[in-house]
Amino acid sequence: MSGLLAALVRARSSTAGVALEVLVACGVLARHHFGARLPPAARRAGDLLIVLALLAWGGLAALDAIHNVKYPRPWDFPSFYAVAHAAAHGRSFYDPHVLADIQAELARTQNVPSEWLNEVGYWYLPPSALLLLPLGWLSFRKAMIAHYLVQGLFLVGCAWLMRRRLPLGGGAVGVASALLLLLLFGPVQSTINFAQIVFGCLFFLLVSEALIERSPVASGASLAVGFFYKHLLLIPAMVFLVGRDRRARVMGIAALAGIVLALGASLAFFGRGVIGAYFANGPGARSPELAIDKVVQSLLALVYRALGATPHGSLLQIVLYPPFLVVAGALALATLALLWRSAGDARGRRLGFWLVGTLALLCYPNTLISTLALLVPALLLAYAEALEAGWPFALALALVAVVYGVAGALPVQAGWTALLVWVALAALMVRGRRTGATA
Repeated sequence: MSGLLAALVRARSSTAGVALEVLVACGVLARHHFGARLPPAARRAGDLLIVLALLAWGGLAALDAIHNVKYPRPWDFPSFYAVAHAAAHGRSFYDPHVLADIQAELARTQNVPSEWLNEVGYWYLPPSALLLLPLGWLSFRKAMIAHYLVQGLFLVGCAWLMRRRLPLGGGAVGVASALLLLLLFGPVQSTINFAQIVFGCLFFLLVSEALIERSPVASGASLAVGFFYKHLLLIPAMVFLVGRDRRARVMGIAALAGIVLALGASLAFFGRGVIGAYFANGPGARSPELAIDKVVQSLLALVYRALGATPHGSLLQIVLYPPFLVVAGALALATLALLWRSAGDARGRRLGFWLVGTLALLCYPNTLISTLALLVPALLLAYAEALEAGWPFALALALVAVVYGVAGALPVQAGWTALLVWVALAALMVRGRRTGATA
């Protein structure tokens, strides 16, 4: 099975494989866009093709996960499991020596690769360790199976939420279409390949967006939970505080309150000393080279790489890179201006939510290739809103095709697609304002 899986993965990442995935993604969107004009037999055939494609890409994803359980890859799950094991057994999960000892035992007893020890450490806040802790009660492979099952449920939940919020049809076919569009996206495949935790973050981000109209407090609470899967969600929580929209402000306040409460709960569980351990061995202890590692797709890394510069010094010094600050500052100011212009309007609030989410992907220093999986709902919203705004179908579809194509064929440059989606959402927010003003 290993040889077959390797061949399939190589085929999927080849130029022809990426082109096929882009074609299938465009076909799914075309089926739903033109569905009302098609005869019943053609609609049924299109639905059947969607289901068959889902079985093919879903089966490949399942094989990839099974292979990772049998023959663990060095990144990322071994680093998560070492933390979970330490937390579950009352050991200091921020201490690199503790993590190295656990990894050495895993390598000896369970044949777990230890390459990640080249940069040993845990970079998340203490409440994130509470999410991982139950995995530490299980053996490594059982923990990975449990992890894949939970993240798989999150992924299906994301598809269900996306189907409800985007023009992908109703019922099972709508869910199948959304799930297929997720699985076709390169960063989603990377998340599965390395057993990452992005799907948990994506699920709670989608829940937050879905709840903002009915209950901003619940929306903020969901955003707070998602934050502990990926800390970049702190950016939306803070940005919404300075917007003019009342619901968005309440959501931001609730998110920050939830983060503080969870932090307090983690201190009560692990002890107050855990904060000192975090500051001593957390993100600030990482080597500067990791800021521009090829898997990092933040705007910071993209600007460094584009200008041929090398980061040095502390984490703060790395982030305070003048060209990055200029670009990120311009994007942040433009985002705030658009949020103020669209305040009080449900459509503008929704576009603003994903505009800020896309800004977070760009500005967070540790946005990885797998983290770009969070881009799919924003991209599909831009596609749907572009059609509503009167864009030609071919132009709206081209936006999707470019993002899928770059993410699959040029993964080292995939972060630029977040900037493309941000520009599309910003343009739609400006267009919507002008249309309303003209009317």
